[in-house]
Amino acid sequence: MGEVYLARHRHLDRQVALKILPAGLAGDQGFRERFVRESRSAAALHHPNIVTVYDAGETDGVLYIAMQYIDGPDLSTVLHRDGPLPAARCMLILDQIAAALEAAHARGLIHRDVKPGNVLLDTERAYLTDFGLTKPVGVNTAVTSPGVLVGTVDYVAPEQIRGGAVDPRTDVYALGCLMYRALTGTPPFPRDNEMAVLHAHLYDEPPRVTDLRPDLPPAIDDVIWTALAKDPEDRFGSATAVSVAANHAMTRRIRASAEAPTGVVSHEVAPETASRPSGPTARLGRTLIPGLPSAGVAAALVLLGAAVVIVLVVTSQGNGGGAPPAPTASLAPADLEAAPPTRVGYLPSGVAVGLGGIYVANEGDGTLRRVDAIKGRLDSMKTIIGGGPAAVAAGADGVWVTSRHTNMLTRVDPRTMSVVARIPVGSMPGAVAIGNHDYAVWVANEKDATVVRVNPRTNTVDPAKPIAVGRAPHAIATTPGAVFVANRSDGTVDRIDVRSRRVTASFKTGKRPTALTVSGKFLWVANAGDGSVARIDMHSSKVVGRTHVGGQPSALVSTDSYVYVADRKRQQVKRLNPVTGRLEGKAVRVRDPVAMRVGAGALWIANRATGNLTRIGLL
Repeated sequence: MGEVYLARHRHLDRQVALKILPAGLAGDQGFRERFVRESRSAAALHHPNIVTVYDAGETDGVLYIAMQYIDGPDLSTVLHRDGPLPAARCMLILDQIAAALEAAHARGLIHRDVKPGNVLLDTERAYLTDFGLTKPVGVNTAVTSPGVLVGTVDYVAPEQIRGGAVDPRTDVYALGCLMYRALTGTPPFPRDNEMAVLHAHLYDEPPRVTDLRPDLPPAIDDVIWTALAKDPEDRFGSATAVSVAANHAMTRRIRASAEAPTGVVSHEVAPETASRPSGPTARLGRTLIPGLPSAGVAAALVLLGAAVVIVLVVTSQGNGGGAPPAPTASLAPADLEAAPPTRVGYLPSGVAVGLGGIYVANEGDGTLRRVDAIKGRLDSMKTIIGGGPAAVAAGADGVWVTSRHTNMLTRVDPRTMSVVARIPVGSMPGAVAIGNHDYAVWVANEKDATVVRVNPRTNTVDPAKPIAVGRAPHAIATTPGAVFVANRSDGTVDRIDVRSRRVTASFKTGKRPTALTVSGKFLWVANAGDGSVARIDMHSSKVVGRTHVGGQPSALVSTDSYVYVADRKRQQVKRLNPVTGRLEGKAVRVRDPVAMRVGAGALWIANRATGNLTRIGLL
């Protein structure tokens, strides 16, 4: 809807991209309103992957907006010139655009026109631009005329075609289309005319990436399947969930088998992934288990903000050019090894993996510290939280830290490590988690036995009254439709329905449940009081298995290969098979593990007694 020129800003004395409304359209009130809305929306966004707006206004009847000049092509140009992107480069771009969208969504803005032409590239970074089609969430006044489709047909979501309400999942759909185009070189529904494309968005099944890119693992098809679900309820709940799932799909624990011929790589694959499911399975909150890549090169990609660690394993195509021998069917799990710990503070109590690094809350000195995930070094930035920090979560455009002594939830900007807000939440707040569906921040208050929902757009507790749960809620896990809360004093786990904000189920799990994680259809519960880990079917809300791991299980995390449990009493980290629940492989010794998270290809464990952060590599 505009023309863009390269210009020089007189006051700032630098090159800018100057976007103006064509003279023929300047008199159209609808276009003028949209242009004004674009400038205001974009000016409110400050993110390293969003094109910065310097200035906007009107001069002599000409509407203009001066933006950051990116000296590089857009993604559409690159795809036309070079064809499909290598998987590693695609994931790098996807991670950054997902982070940009999450920042916009956290401020109530929907882009509504995510496409390769609106992604600008330079040598190091991807930028999202053109927020001219954004619309504040919850605003029903249409700026466009009735019957006018807002968006681009190759990337438009079904609800946009029908003229329905849009929300962040509308951008999730477009991001899935963009990822498909970047990996294959073609949009997901190439048709002869625009009406046929719109019909396909409404009624045709999403195509398989692997039909055009057999070198990629089949699990990437499940990611596209979920991102392009017709019903928004069946899609990923956030843009970053798409990038996380895509990175997991591209990542396999690949190791050489001592029993296999030289150059052959064996892969761990769950039986149920042998064929594609009939419906969406890659929902946020579930663990994707990729299948075998069929090409000779598998790229292992690890998400950490804009950084992607790439591990290439080349398989031999020996035997006179024929198919390689089949990999060994079963292998003992490779032993885990802990890297030298990093000193992070006094009495660390919580850890989170987010954009920019690994975040550690230190109860003893009231600080939040950040560790570089690649180098394993402590960042010089330090945030004073105060009040006995207890737990930390990263997401929803912030790092969120609970403080037991002040009854506060502190929001920290992950880019600057500065305090954005301090929010009263309840008595002795402990566990905190980011919602998978509604971008909310959920906090458990141990003393008053309640759970509250914090709105990240307003930094306030939702007006609905706190949700009463069992005694001493100590851990939280989220799925797209529910929040699970472990109540340490009465040995139960409560299920809270996200929409109704009511407890819909409660079940006994063991003595002193202290940690939760979700893997596949199961909710896993660590019971510190009896040394067990219970496995709960989330659909039936029944305990279907129990593993005695001994000691005092204190933390749980899951990957596509294992469920990991930290044992504080025996000072170990152990592995459980995610299907059978059995212990596998050797335990690795870790000093006083109190909190654990997974990300950037590793387990990150807070060591309370030593004041350290321990890294256990998984790739």
